[in-house]
Amino acid sequence: MDWDEGTDIESTNDPVLLILLQHQKDQTSVEIYYAKEGETFSKRQITPLRVYEIPSRTVPYLDAYCHERDDERVFRGDRIRID
Repeated sequence: MDWDEGTDIESTNDPVLLILLQHQKDQTSVEIYYAKEGETFSKRQITPLRVYEIPSRTVPYLDAYCHERDDERVFRGDRIRID
């Protein structure tokens, strides 16, 4: 899959995506809780780089710098929680 082919999300009614988009715009980090498939939520500090949709997928995706991993990661939007 070529993730670069996705379409950027610029507006949404989803409250989590709205927060991520604001942090992307401000270039600031945000604390999220993320759950990989079949696992429990874990806390992550990330800086959102891109929020987008993939045409063949039903969920949004997020490219972000993960401060815990000191690397860029891809997160599924439906697995992110912000308290």
